[in-house]
Amino acid sequence: MITQLSESVVDLMLSPPDGRLRDATFDLIDALTPTGDARIPRSGHVLCQLFEQVALGLQRIIDVPGAVIDELVGEEVAGSRILAACVKVLLKRAVQVAMENAMAPLVVLHLNACICALTFCPASEKHRSLEENCTMPLVRDRLSRA
Repeated sequence: MITQLSESVVDLMLSPPDGRLRDATFDLIDALTPTGDARIPRSGHVLCQLFEQVALGLQRIIDVPGAVIDELVGEEVAGSRILAACVKVLLKRAVQVAMENAMAPLVVLHLNACICALTFCPASEKHRSLEENCTMPLVRDRLSRA
């Protein structure tokens, strides 16, 4: 049941956020709430905080290949920082080419999670982290396409 509910939420994240996504998300939250525990309130900043964290998690997943390469290569190759930089650039480009199609859906989900967080936030001026974590990635994406 959890798998089906999570699939529904992710599928709905690929469309503009609406009441169906809100309902599906709360259905998932309710299904994950142990019997006897208090229900998560259906008001306030619950959905914007949830989707902000989804956006942050997706961004971290997208960033993993570069971070792994930096860790694997280190600061020097054969005693040279220049060679290390070259290896990093080549490996990152190779991974980018190899994963281009695989990463595209994650990028779309990341940006849509940002849109969901902003859409469902009842008062973004009271939720300052949304600007850095959700508005700015959308702006950067838009500018990169200009």
